[in-house]
Amino acid sequence: MGVKVPFTDNQGLVERLLRDVYNWLVVLVAINIMWVLLSLTVILIPPATAGLFHVALQVTRGEGPTVTTFLVGMRRWFLHSYLWGLLLVAYVVVSLAALSFYSASTSLLADLLLVLAALVIGFVGAMQLYFWPYMMLQEKPGFLVAQRNAAFTLLGDPLAALVNVGVSVMLLALSLVLVIPFVILMPVVVAFWLTYTLIYWLKRRGLLPIES
Repeated sequence: MGVKVPFTDNQGLVERLLRDVYNWLVVLVAINIMWVLLSLTVILIPPATAGLFHVALQVTRGEGPTVTTFLVGMRRWFLHSYLWGLLLVAYVVVSLAALSFYSASTSLLADLLLVLAALVIGFVGAMQLYFWPYMMLQEKPGFLVAQRNAAFTLLGDPLAALVNVGVSVMLLALSLVLVIPFVILMPVVVAFWLTYTLIYWLKRRGLLPIES
């Protein structure tokens, strides 16, 4: 079992993440490869992604990650994941349409609206990175509540959110370019990073007990 380091400060957060990934490396690689294979079907991306975050949350609660935990997470959040998936599809379609529409005009107003649209698109996209940790932390899971809490987190501490989201995007982008890191490990590491940083943020503000 991984060494449990409390979320008491930034050092404790990073130390715990590194230790958990190191101690459970083989299992996490197996889970990540399963996620990649399932994602190749496209249709299974939502539940497979929910499964990654389910594993990350269970590890924060002292449980060891297993393939079974991943599959349980997929089944537990199956319906919610497709609602989230439909939201993502709508988000991408509307985003592309808005960017295409405003970029086609050369007026100053259109340029301002293009910048505003890009900011809103980025904000909503960042919300989705916190959606699953919030969804799974709720005693009574609520889709809109998780989205609202994600938005409040971004607005409540934009600098921390920018760092956490930036690290996530950077890790995913670099690993995707290199291919192999993406296939064997990085998506599950990012799921752990987002889950750990959110729990740390909530505990630091007294919104979760330190022992959780």
